[in-house]
Amino acid sequence: MAPNFLLDRVLRPDEEEKAVSEVVEVFLRYTAYPIVDNRDVVHQAVQEGVRLAHFAIRVGDRVICREEVPLSDLADAVLVRQVPDVQPPAPAEAPAVTGTTLATSPAASIWTSAWACCRSKRS
Repeated sequence: MAPNFLLDRVLRPDEEEKAVSEVVEVFLRYTAYPIVDNRDVVHQAVQEGVRLAHFAIRVGDRVICREEVPLSDLADAVLVRQVPDVQPPAPAEAPAVTGTTLATSPAASIWTSAWACCRSKRS
């Protein structure tokens, strides 16, 4: 089940949050919604939605988004429509290359030598 599908089906436009246990019940009990084989299908959609920041969950006072969520946390979790303003970690900066240019690098000198050799054979 796609996380956006789950969100669109279980939260009304005026709702900002709903207990994950209620979300599971919606898909297990009501025939107006697609019936799922078991609660794991819904739990996996919630985990994916949190990891991909389609929505967040709240467990106690902690709001979780853009993270892996253990199944054990989903029992008491609340699905939250608004994704908190959490930025993913910045990628590490590439080390600066100093003192080497294409013309002076070992690969460039090999290439230049090979090119000179080929040119001299044509002459």
